[in-house]
Amino acid sequence: SRGQEGAGAGTNGFFRGELPEWGQRVLSQQCVSFRPRGAEDVNAFIQYSFALLQWYLRLAEQDGPMESDEAVAGVFARHAEFVRQQLRNDKTRAVLAKAFGEDVAGEDMRGAMFSLE
Repeated sequence: SRGQEGAGAGTNGFFRGELPEWGQRVLSQQCVSFRPRGAEDVNAFIQYSFALLQWYLRLAEQDGPMESDEAVAGVFARHAEFVRQQLRNDKTRAVLAKAFGEDVAGEDMRGAMFSLE
């Protein structure tokens, strides 16, 4: 099972938790499973996320677009499976419902956060 291996290196060990089985099928081995213990963990994760985003944007600039239709189709297939699983994810729905209300949570999950259109 993956989720923790390599992810916590240099991050004060605040990455922990396991990916669900479906996540192991569709997500990269670099996916981070995060369960904060408090505000300090959340702040550290935000800093880590921004650093990772900056690195990714530099890499994407250097790499350019995908060259083959097969590569694009593979990414889309994994994304579609991720979307289907997230739409079934009661924990995600509950967090959004608590923050924004049940109607908005359902609409946001289908129309914005986990849309395939």
